[in-house]
Amino acid sequence: MSHGAQPFIKSTPQRRRHVIPLLWFGQMLDLLLLWHKRVRQRRELRDLEPHLMRDAGIDTETIRRETAKHFWQP
Repeated sequence: MSHGAQPFIKSTPQRRRHVIPLLWFGQMLDLLLLWHKRVRQRRELRDLEPHLMRDAGIDTETIRRETAKHFWQP
């Protein structure tokens, strides 16, 4: 084996057992951050001034529908 070559590291059941919870934790964290972002954005949309709604071209019915959604709904 040359000095520049990396040795092959065999995947063992013990190694996989440690990786799977980390992947799951990362996915759950991403989901929680997405839900938090939706709550924040919908709250900001709900509190938008009427003149800013008009400037953005958003009508009150669209805002009502969007802000009525639960945080898990896209």
